[in-house]
Amino acid sequence: MSNSTSPHFKLGSNVLTYRQDIDGLRAIAILSVLIFHTFPKLLPGGFIGVDIFFVISGFLITGVILQGLHTQDFSFSDFYGRRIRRIFPALLLVLLTSYAYGWFHLMAEEFAQLGKHIAGGAGFISNFVLWNESGYFDKNAALKPLLNLWSLGIEEQYYIFWPFLLWGFYGWKASLKWLIIVLCIVSFGFNLAQLHQDPVATFYSPLTRVWELLIGSFLAYQQSQSLLKRPLRIFATSITSQGLAQVMSGVGLTLILVGFWTIRASRPFPGWWGLLPTLGAFLLIAAGPHTIVNRLFLANPLMVGIGKISYPLYLWHWPILVFGAMRLSEPPSLIYQLACVALAVLLATMTYFLVEKPIRFKAAHRRLKTVGLVVLMSLIGYVGYNCFIRDGIAYRHKDFIQQVSGYQFDKVKEQRQHECFIMDQSESLSHFATSCLHTDQPTKIVLWGDSHGGSIYPGFAELEKQLPVSVSQLTIAGCGGLIPNRHREEGNTDPVIKFCNDANAFALEQVLKIHPQFVVIHKSWQMEMLPEFKKTIQFLQEKNLRVIVIGPTPVWTEDLPRIIYKYWKTHHELPPTYFDQSLNPDVMQIENALKKIAEQYRITYYSAYQRLCSTEGCLVMIPQTDHALTTMDEDHITPAAGRYIVQGFTESVIQPYLNQLGKRN
Repeated sequence: MSNSTSPHFKLGSNVLTYRQDIDGLRAIAILSVLIFHTFPKLLPGGFIGVDIFFVISGFLITGVILQGLHTQDFSFSDFYGRRIRRIFPALLLVLLTSYAYGWFHLMAEEFAQLGKHIAGGAGFISNFVLWNESGYFDKNAALKPLLNLWSLGIEEQYYIFWPFLLWGFYGWKASLKWLIIVLCIVSFGFNLAQLHQDPVATFYSPLTRVWELLIGSFLAYQQSQSLLKRPLRIFATSITSQGLAQVMSGVGLTLILVGFWTIRASRPFPGWWGLLPTLGAFLLIAAGPHTIVNRLFLANPLMVGIGKISYPLYLWHWPILVFGAMRLSEPPSLIYQLACVALAVLLATMTYFLVEKPIRFKAAHRRLKTVGLVVLMSLIGYVGYNCFIRDGIAYRHKDFIQQVSGYQFDKVKEQRQHECFIMDQSESLSHFATSCLHTDQPTKIVLWGDSHGGSIYPGFAELEKQLPVSVSQLTIAGCGGLIPNRHREEGNTDPVIKFCNDANAFALEQVLKIHPQFVVIHKSWQMEMLPEFKKTIQFLQEKNLRVIVIGPTPVWTEDLPRIIYKYWKTHHELPPTYFDQSLNPDVMQIENALKKIAEQYRITYYSAYQRLCSTEGCLVMIPQTDHALTTMDEDHITPAAGRYIVQGFTESVIQPYLNQLGKRN
């Protein structure tokens, strides 16, 4: 988000005075982001307000630097000192408040993640932290209170390098112009090239985002040249070009509004779509302050007031919304959401007047303020990192709740991730052929599925130790357990679809080579995949393979550890063994549909749901264990639950088969 300087700069004897319309443009940006985060259906493209902030930042910061270079009084220390006094105060307050809240209200895993994000925010590398977190088991964005700091990281990375480039090229005016143009084109090209190959990297990488700031930088450069060489003759600043200015401002506002209603978070972004908000902001700024749109709408006192608090409001609103939602067991009501917004506005206003303005604008002790802010930011960064490396400081809680609060399990070891559970398309399928295929026993089982199949594998590993059975694990994140759908792949450039088809084709090839007594399929079942599942059964039966389906496990409305933690915080005791709250009832629809398919094709169906649930609800902890939880999140079962399910599966399916086999022999 834009945290740049006040919207004006000087150049020689010509002065571009404070522009209220730019503060009004900031208001549009922050209001769109605020509405999107609070009521996403109301403004589906509201997140592009961040892109508007990028253009504003590029314009204002480049203008400030060019001003200093032209008057020959530019100082790197002065520039970064101003940046620190502008950016650090509000950010420090939000980071400290978030840490304090997390200490009292977050579980260990959540607090550890918050600590990592605090450290990333303090170091202005949040975009890289979030980039690296993306993946199959990544927590939902709604559970990351400092997710919004990603854009601050990109802006600060721009602030670090851009002044040096401007300083180095300033003596060659033509070169400076082409530097901006070339860098902008290259960055935009990276954005287009990477958009579908790696959409997460495209969203978070400064290389694929800096073109948005450079659009504002180009405008600042052009405006500086007009004032130096042809005063008031460029970008609609003369009286004779006011007609053009009116058109530019109208088109600019239209582009932004179109972006709000046509851009969707479900589409890879920015790509070509990013031109709507960035060019819209470019045209509105370039049109000047005297057009009807800029003067009457953007420079309206209410819009200007919101624009002035836009930076602290951007910082405050998302943590408040996230922390508020995390306290609730149900989706927040309209009144609750509005109360969170009101609190964010109140805190932003207080932050601006009581913290920001005194530190930024009072001339006394500027150097001391700067040093103090750097020291404090370093300390909060260390505190956050310390919280992260200490796994969320679980000793904050007492007794068993420490175990719940810090509940984790070694996914790599238990599920054999990156070996027999392939996580994404970057990993080689050859892993399957080495340690994953067990064929030394007369009775062979192949476990084929997705991450839920990987989660249940610890039970099959225990089965191998107890009975003369070999279990081969072939699990693929997100899509394992279905025959390849090459028809879906035709004309589709999505690398995930190709990966899923290739991985399932490889798994199926191994199944046919092993030709086991049982092909056990367990995955995250969805209604839309059932037609493909029928085709999978038919194919395996044609190959004389016996299919066993393990049905869905319970699905909670949020992570089970958090459900237990909330219950404990409210009732000061653990929930009952079978818990009937916070369960997703849709599971029974899948359960019944799978049972009908099993009857239709005469395959064995084992109900994991019945194993874990009764009429009183579903197990939150596995019997005869040291309070081992049933699921690690909303639906991925723990190793203890995997062993418990497979124990019942063995007693009802595998053991009778072995007994019958023994009688025959």
